[in-house]
Amino acid sequence: MNSRLSKSIASRPLWQVDACAAALVCLAAGVWYFAGFAPLVEARAARRDLETELAGERLKLEQQAELVKKHTSSLETARQKQAASRVQLKTVDHVNQQVADLTRMAIEAGLVVNEVRPSSPVPQERFTTVPIRLTGTGRYEAVTMLLGRLRSDYHDTGITGFTLRAPTDSTGEELKVELNLVWYAGLVPVRAELKKK
Repeated sequence: MNSRLSKSIASRPLWQVDACAAALVCLAAGVWYFAGFAPLVEARAARRDLETELAGERLKLEQQAELVKKHTSSLETARQKQAASRVQLKTVDHVNQQVADLTRMAIEAGLVVNEVRPSSPVPQERFTTVPIRLTGTGRYEAVTMLLGRLRSDYHDTGITGFTLRAPTDSTGEELKVELNLVWYAGLVPVRAELKKK
């Protein structure tokens, strides 16, 4: 069989043999390209794309980690400042104690207290305000003492307005006093049960 194939090839002109050989080489190269090389090139391109995407995701993750680190540091600094602050805000649950303290302080200053009445709390972003109205009567010295004690001892309470009225009869020295105060209370922490809902 080999001798017949050899005789058949030998009897043909050389250009036909070369053409057949070239066709076989082209066929082998085509099979090699489409069966092996092209998928390999596509796989490498896909891998490069995935590596680029992975690098981008790693960069985003590093940036987010850095941002979390900065926010954590900022939060810790704020907590330390708040802990070191001389003003420690109590929650709104302590409003009765605040009213009792203000009443006691006004009496100690020399005022006759007629009324100490808190209004509804007003939640803000970082604290809650509670308006408190204090009315009474007393001498001018008692009023100044009360205002001085408010300033020195009650850093969580501000004055939004006050009124002093002279007595209606010209013989008395007692002034009618009305103080509009605002108490700054801390936010009520959200309980775990509420978070679950």
